[in-house]
Amino acid sequence: MTKAFIGNMPAYMHLENYTKLKYPGPLILSGKNGIGKRRAAFSLAAFLLKCQEDELLRNRDFLLIDKGKETIKV
Repeated sequence: MTKAFIGNMPAYMHLENYTKLKYPGPLILSGKNGIGKRRAAFSLAAFLLKCQEDELLRNRDFLLIDKGKETIKV
């Protein structure tokens, strides 16, 4: 997996380790606006689905849920 965001090496290492799991479970990225969560999520999803980021929205195994500022309950 290539690093898709600047800084925060510990976060990148956690994501890289996540990709090495045999059966990775759910993953929630949270934090302040503008720190690269969406960019990292798209990069990670493309890596896991073995496709390019620009192909994700057409991939049947990818689902983007964007509620804007509304809370997403888990």
